[in-house]
Amino acid sequence: MKTRHIVIIVALFLLIFQGCDKSALENVHGEDEYTLKNVDLSDVSEEQKTVMFEVLRSFPCPCGCGKSDLVVCRNSDDENCKTSQKLAELVKRRVKAGDRKENIMKLVGDNVEKTKERIRIRKERYNKVYDIDITDAYYMGKEDAIVTLIVFSDFQCPYCTKAYAILEPLAKEFSKELKIVMMHNPLAMHPDAEDLAIAAEAAGRQGKYFEMTSLLFRKKGKYSVERMAELAKQLGIDTDKFKKDMQDEEVIKRVFADKEQAKANHITGTPTMILNKRMIKKKYTYQFFQNLIRNEIKKVKAASSAK
Repeated sequence: MKTRHIVIIVALFLLIFQGCDKSALENVHGEDEYTLKNVDLSDVSEEQKTVMFEVLRSFPCPCGCGKSDLVVCRNSDDENCKTSQKLAELVKRRVKAGDRKENIMKLVGDNVEKTKERIRIRKERYNKVYDIDITDAYYMGKEDAIVTLIVFSDFQCPYCTKAYAILEPLAKEFSKELKIVMMHNPLAMHPDAEDLAIAAEAAGRQGKYFEMTSLLFRKKGKYSVERMAELAKQLGIDTDKFKKDMQDEEVIKRVFADKEQAKANHITGTPTMILNKRMIKKKYTYQFFQNLIRNEIKKVKAASSAK
């Protein structure tokens, strides 16, 4: 009986000594068992697990969850934290490959800092003022419209296809107040996106940019110069000139100039839309855009009247 009392007293003393702070209590979870939710450790030796957990416990999760370290974040209720999942998998791969602990620590540290920077940029994107050069870009609507909507898109992006279906009727409804500017941001994951953007620019040389853009978003299939020429022919475009323009350095530069602006402004996804120099959150309903544009028109007119 006395022994039992002594054990209880010692346990209480240890809790008091640790200060019973949140992080100490969090670290108890999974400490003895070497477990990481949704990370398979069945093929990892006990020695490798020791190194893994030492590395993962050395860094707080950069996702912004406030957890004391990557192990706590992975084992918390937020099982969907992709950041701790990716870093845990990264550490597992490097440990199993036999990398030195200090090298893995540096690798994870670099990844944590890069992730923090990406998250910071993502949080700030909706407060930033975007000065995009639209001098040579094609647009729908009036040149001097009071509301300008810049759209960075990719012809192989399914979300861009949905968005463009909304943009065309919006341009008609707000023909006097709205200017919709199309910018290219072909993503690396889409192998033909750059060539499709060049095809639209080449069609623009013959006054058919928006006709080709609309057709490219509607027509899906494997890219080829001949197929693009067939589509151009449907639009009454001189196909010989079209093919030549697709190889023209100035046409190609136009596409990459847009892509460089997207990169400079940390625009990594498509479609990305900027309304009067402010990025808008992605919603793809006609009513959302209607309300957004109406409110912007009222705001601009009110500001103009107050001068």
